[in-house]
Amino acid sequence: MQSHPLFGGAFQCLLPTNVIDASDLRQIPDNQEVFVHPSTSQSITIDIMEYVSDSNHEDAARTHFDAIGASNEATDSNISSITTVNLSNPDPYCPFTVLLVGQQKVAKFNQSDEDVVSIHMALYRYTQFQADVLVLVNNPIEDRDILPLPGNADQMHMRSGTNGFSTDIAWSQDTINSILLSLRLRNPNIFIS
Repeated sequence: MQSHPLFGGAFQCLLPTNVIDASDLRQIPDNQEVFVHPSTSQSITIDIMEYVSDSNHEDAARTHFDAIGASNEATDSNISSITTVNLSNPDPYCPFTVLLVGQQKVAKFNQSDEDVVSIHMALYRYTQFQADVLVLVNNPIEDRDILPLPGNADQMHMRSGTNGFSTDIAWSQDTINSILLSLRLRNPNIFIS
């Protein structure tokens, strides 16, 4: 893991050293930073969003999760956990984050087959700037392609067709948690238009 500048250095976040910047592969909207795993379907998105004025922060996280489902045209969606976490090394502009874990059933790249995607989301609320920032780790659940490593349930090993196992390891839950909890605002001028 290494600290990575985002949005021209306005934010910083820990990312795995093996990420690929998706902007090198395709057009990415200005309000997003997207990174992909080099050999699995996992991805990381950091998204600057309009502030959701729900009654509480966990409701705001649900609203964003539902909007993601609508955008992805999910046919099924559920939230398995949601909690507010006080950050141990807090961002001076946002001392807590809301962590949400859910699943959505979506078709990938206009295909008819649907995949279940586990979505790990951290919502950072910058109330004074009327902005929400989402850190999302998408972790497709592909039972036929992912097998647990013996003796280590926290890491997964990817099957690579008929060649057995590849050498690339999917991001573990510890890695995902580190990503979600590491966002820090470095330059609040990003919110000034």
